[in-house]
Amino acid sequence: MIKAILLDADGVTLKAQEYFAESYSKMHNLPPEPIRLFFKEKFKQCQTGELDLKQEIQPYLKNWGYQGTVDAYLNEWFTTGTLPDEEVLALVKTIRDSGMKCYLATDQEKHRADYMDTVLKFNQLFDGAFYSCNLGHQKSEQEYFIKITKELNLNPEEIAYWDDDQTNVQTAQSTGIKSYFYTDIEKFKKELAELN
Repeated sequence: MIKAILLDADGVTLKAQEYFAESYSKMHNLPPEPIRLFFKEKFKQCQTGELDLKQEIQPYLKNWGYQGTVDAYLNEWFTTGTLPDEEVLALVKTIRDSGMKCYLATDQEKHRADYMDTVLKFNQLFDGAFYSCNLGHQKSEQEYFIKITKELNLNPEEIAYWDDDQTNVQTAQSTGIKSYFYTDIEKFKKELAELN
């Protein structure tokens, strides 16, 4: 029997959008490759909590010709690139009202995670959140999901998980978690109904 549900953020509980690096380069008429470079070089370590995004992105912003502060850049990123899917969040409330625990499972660095908790109120909308920056692993690694099962004190088969990244779905499946590739809310509702 399923006792807990895990949901991805970007592409599931947050509306799927173009990566901010891509949209930012278009908005400011900048070549995308120098911006992509940061996300290839340093961002993963920010997402696993090894590095601090604010410190690491500073020299890159200068190379991009950004004139504002790091905080201003992050504010632009988080406010334009973090849009809740209200239809999915309404379903999360229904799930929780039925007595099922519902958690966020997402690769995030600590500043965007904090934005999601405090500004978007995800810390109130979910029973908890498993941010990669706190777990020290990303969702492409089995250790991420193993840590979640231990923290929830559940067997993997008691957890169901939805993500719009097939690699993450397969990784979770390999640990025994019942995992689904998310495409749209109607399919999600159908899979929920078939859980038990």
